[in-house]
Amino acid sequence: MDTTFLPEYLELMVKNWLLWNQSQQYAAELAEILLQKNVDKIKNMFDGRLSFGTAGLRAAMSPGFKRMNDLVVVQSAQGLLYYMLSVFGDSLKTSGIIIGYDGRYNSRRFAELTSQVFLKHSVKVYLINEVCPTPFVAFGIKLYKCCGGVMVTASHNPKEDNGYKVFWKNGAQIISPVDKNIEKSIVEHLEPEDVWNTEDIYNNNLLINPLIDLQKHYNCFIDKMLFPNLDKKKTNIIFTYTPMHGVGYPYIKNVFEIAKFNPVVVVEQQKDPNPEFPTVPFPNPEEGQSALKLAIETAENNCSRIILANDPDADRLAVAEHPYYKYIIIVRYS
Repeated sequence: MDTTFLPEYLELMVKNWLLWNQSQQYAAELAEILLQKNVDKIKNMFDGRLSFGTAGLRAAMSPGFKRMNDLVVVQSAQGLLYYMLSVFGDSLKTSGIIIGYDGRYNSRRFAELTSQVFLKHSVKVYLINEVCPTPFVAFGIKLYKCCGGVMVTASHNPKEDNGYKVFWKNGAQIISPVDKNIEKSIVEHLEPEDVWNTEDIYNNNLLINPLIDLQKHYNCFIDKMLFPNLDKKKTNIIFTYTPMHGVGYPYIKNVFEIAKFNPVVVVEQQKDPNPEFPTVPFPNPEEGQSALKLAIETAENNCSRIILANDPDADRLAVAEHPYYKYIIIVRYS
């Protein structure tokens, strides 16, 4: 690949990334970009690193140190691992970490790479082995007494993006100065270890799939939170629900069953996880009616007074009430 047209510092960044990158897909993408000789575009991808904040990482998926890709995820996981070891010591190995992922492109791959980084250092990993809501990671930390957790998601961002949320042992997302300490640790551990082949993680005795047990305890938790005798109070209210092509539908359906409510009327076009987000390019319930267009149509066709809408990783909830579905309430988990 010809990099000689780049400024010296930028050429060095590109060469470093190529030296460590093991993804043929991202290498091919970079080769195409280099052929275009678009220096500004390459600068946006390579000049610096993604900032690791209290919300973790979030960026478009492409080559570069300022983008989400296999190498950046491995470097981030290594930084997180070594910082957690400095804080928790050997108790990290026995208490472990819980990892979940949403339905976006590469989310499972990024979750498996993160798992491999921790498994290589004999850390117990609870990998939720199906797409799941972000709150499951937080709930799992408290349930299994983990030292922390990772959720691979870009929440309500466009389809090109992915992200990396980090939770601490209290079940909450990290706050300062933890975020800056992790960021410092990432920079100190940039050279990737041999973790690229993730096929063998499922044969590792330290890897646990907690989904069935986790959901059982979550269901009990929900059941205990319901008002006494709620099941005896029948209602004819019809709820319309959309997960916006995200992970929420099976879990909302389950909660309504626990509460003995009538099933939700789901927006069929948006029911299942779809990384393309074909009907709502900005799947954020905070966008209001523009994001709820199909949900409003479904509600009107089913004489439904209330719309419930999750974002794709199901940690935000919008409630829109008839008439006109203009009254929007947002509940944020994170």
